Amino acid sequence: MSRHTDHPLEHHNLRTSDRVARELPSSTGDTTPPQPGDPITGTNPGRAVLPDGTTPSSGQSGEQVLAATMRAAIRDSHLDIVLWPDSFEVTGPYDAQIALVKGRFPTVADLAGFLGIAESDITDAR
Repeated sequence: MSRHTDHPLEHHNLRTSDRVARELPSSTGDTTPPQPGDPITGTNPGRAVLPDGTTPSSGQSGEQVLAATMRAAIRDSHLDIVLWPDSFEVTGPYDAQIALVKGRFPTVADLAGFLGIAESDITDAR
């Protein structure tokens, strides 16, 4: 059901990239952007931009940063969400199953609201 099975795996690099971490002025005057794999710390949060366009703060949890990154990966079709009658599935490149979450969602809108993503990013396979 994946929308991206024709793309090579290397096109689905979800690490920090120029698109995810762009150079922004920071309060310290240091404009060196974070490098791929750099953690967001108290010294560089003002220089990074998350995929949803927000700037992480040093008080932001890893879960919040990961959630924003996952939503961007879903929005950009790097990951797919498939709604089944009794669950939903997160799939990656080549339809690799990343997660299967049991539970019923009456509508696509209900699942989209639960995940914080657009309805158009969900494949209804019920």
